[in-house]
Amino acid sequence: MIFGLFESKEAKFWRDETNRTLNDARQRFDASERKKISINVLKRILQTLKDIENLDQKTKKEIMFELIDEVAKKRRNNVNELEYDNIKWVEDAMVESYLNMYSGTFGKKLAREAVMVIYWCRTNLSENEINKLIENSGLSKDKIFGDLL
Repeated sequence: MIFGLFESKEAKFWRDETNRTLNDARQRFDASERKKISINVLKRILQTLKDIENLDQKTKKEIMFELIDEVAKKRRNNVNELEYDNIKWVEDAMVESYLNMYSGTFGKKLAREAVMVIYWCRTNLSENEINKLIENSGLSKDKIFGDLL
């Protein structure tokens, strides 16, 4: 049997859902709103990366699953009459997508693709704003853009 040629339905779902959310946000929100979303999403992702830094694999996975549950609940609680125009819901959806992809649960390929959320955020921020967020996180750029769980 050959492994690695096929991916799970869940992996395809998270990739497609993440792409849909990012494209939808690009179209629905103006530049200042995208900037606000990007800052908030990056702060949350960077905090997660900082929280799991230097932990063993088992502990990292446990923390990731707790965070995924928390953000999924928060996203569901942010559903209101604004629907997809709700900035808080979009932020939660992006963070949830990143965490699910990055967790490694659906394979290494998808985990590597999780940076698509970070790159979407980067396109809405200046290099100075990005550097400031990274500096405040205490993480290196390699850690943010290269490492897997």
